[in-house]
Amino acid sequence: STTDFGERLVQIAWQNFPDNNSVKADVEVAQLKLKNTRWSWLNQISATGNLNEITLDQDLVDDNNLFFPRYNFNLSLPLGIFVNASTNSKIAKKELDKADYALKKQMLMIREEVLKAYQDYLMYQDIYKIKNDLAEEEYSNFLTVEQNFQSGEASLSEYKEATKSYNLELENK
Repeated sequence: STTDFGERLVQIAWQNFPDNNSVKADVEVAQLKLKNTRWSWLNQISATGNLNEITLDQDLVDDNNLFFPRYNFNLSLPLGIFVNASTNSKIAKKELDKADYALKKQMLMIREEVLKAYQDYLMYQDIYKIKNDLAEEEYSNFLTVEQNFQSGEASLSEYKEATKSYNLELENK
């Protein structure tokens, strides 16, 4: 929604540049890795439980057949979880930042190339207009000299010089 034609060209180039999908995908992967890393500490915690058959079925209880302990629970929490989880999250955050910087770099590179090409286009358009005007002036001069040559007012060398100047301007155009 910009009125500047150069900025609109930048937007169109950004949408259609094939490498953008790769850079955008890198950012998305880094975001997913960060999310995964932030919750990976849960993989280090484990809880187990054990019930024996006597606990489940009280009809099997008899005086000679008692198992102790009747319930077994275990909770495992490694001590390194406190250090590793925060470090891995910081690493994943830095990777996300790195992917964001690559995306911004890509955007700036495309912007620079498109605006430079657009400025070159404008410059060559102005040069073409100037050369076109010069060619038209030489053509009108050529027509005047040609009429004068036909009426005998201009010499052959003047006619050749006008023809040569006109052809040179056409070639430059």
